[in-house]
Amino acid sequence: MKTCRRCKAEKPFNSFPVDKTKPDGRGSWCKLCKKWQRERAKQNNNVDSSRVCAKCQVEYDASSFTRVPGNKSGLGSYCSRCRLKPKKPAQLKPFIPFQSVELMPGEKVKPIPSWFGHSATSLGRIIKHHKNRDEVMKCCTTKNGYRVTTKGMVHRLVLMAFNDWDEFPPGMETRHLDGNKQNNCLENLAAGTPQENTNDKICHGTIKRSLTAEQAREMRELSAQGVANKHLITRFGVSGKVVSHVVRGRSYKDAGGPIQESNLIARGWKVRRRGPKPDWRAKKSNEKAEKTEVSAKKPAKSLPPNEGVLYVEW
Repeated sequence: MKTCRRCKAEKPFNSFPVDKTKPDGRGSWCKLCKKWQRERAKQNNNVDSSRVCAKCQVEYDASSFTRVPGNKSGLGSYCSRCRLKPKKPAQLKPFIPFQSVELMPGEKVKPIPSWFGHSATSLGRIIKHHKNRDEVMKCCTTKNGYRVTTKGMVHRLVLMAFNDWDEFPPGMETRHLDGNKQNNCLENLAAGTPQENTNDKICHGTIKRSLTAEQAREMRELSAQGVANKHLITRFGVSGKVVSHVVRGRSYKDAGGPIQESNLIARGWKVRRRGPKPDWRAKKSNEKAEKTEVSAKKPAKSLPPNEGVLYVEW
């Protein structure tokens, strides 16, 4: 026998539904109380076919209301029209006219191929294009005196823009024809080799050379006569590296005079000045392979078959 928790009646175990979660294997409510609970739930789920809206006082179908199981009718109090909030009118953004950069008379503009949204002018200005405006980028000066932006050196960007280069040619440098590093106008810029750039610096006086062309020629003539380098160092007041470069023709190539070869080259040595260093591991492995080949070619030593015969080991 078991007592129902709802009706408080004592009934046999057969009158209770099976519930394996309970210790005795039977539910707390009897079967009659469970049936009453199911019928009540069905009545609460009944929905009326129509209802009057509490706000606009107009009767609509059930499809115009939301389902609310807690209400007697099973429908909400407001219809779909009253429930929706009115939309705010769209606020248009104020019109901002496009602000462009004022160009100087005769100034030309061209886009930089490698930097989208950026252009260079013929007067050495870099322009950045925004959605509603253009602005001239700020530049700073390096220790060497060149003008630089966040996208690179200004003189390089100007040449890349007006020559339609995606990148600056390798092995080339920018030449300032008047010697002024701050002047990045298109007429003052030209691409050239490092030697041409050095010659321009010498002409403009931005590089202080330790010797003149006449002194370099005199140094070569003295060296050809047999004067040692240490005496040339004290006579001209320069370092040994400068003397060696001048005598061998590595510097002051246009000065003239006899050019001497290195002492090692004159003796027949092969001097490797440029290029990658030789791999000593590969050299060792090659020598080892050659030794194994030589040893394989040698005939195998055999023991003397008879005594009394003289064999000479080689």
